Amino acid sequence: MRGQYTPQPPVSRICEICGKQFMAHVCNVRKGGGRFCSRACMGISFRTPGAKTMRNGYVYVRVDPWPAKPVREHRLVMERELGRPLLPSEDVHHIGLRTDNRPWNLIVLPKGDHTRIHACIPQGKWAKRHDSCTVCGTTARPHYGHGMCVLCYERQRERKR
Repeated sequence: MRGQYTPQPPVSRICEICGKQFMAHVCNVRKGGGRFCSRACMGISFRTPGAKTMRNGYVYVRVDPWPAKPVREHRLVMERELGRPLLPSEDVHHIGLRTDNRPWNLIVLPKGDHTRIHACIPQGKWAKRHDSCTVCGTTARPHYGHGMCVLCYERQRERKR
């Protein structure tokens, strides 16, 4: 019959990452799809060759030949996306998994905003449990630790030595 859709049976394919055999729809293969058996393998395909996942959950790669220090892959991905090196005042935040370094899973944030996300410090507050420095009462200097600003914390450390 003319104009009637006849479904075609799926075709057997081999995953480019893990080598596992899987079935893919013909229409996907024609469009360039059907290359990976799962989303996990598709995510790995975006990974830079020679990348390694460390204990902290981040993926590291070597940009220069050994013995160059490995760098975090998500920073390289965002530098490529932006077309410029990241500034020292910028951090890259993962929306989802730390190992998923696809551009749509990453956001570039100023360091203060990134810290605020992870420390759960409400907007307008000075620190998680303190409204100001417990020693001098200032909010002008950033919080460093134990309810103290950077200056008071350093002074206390010097007194203990």
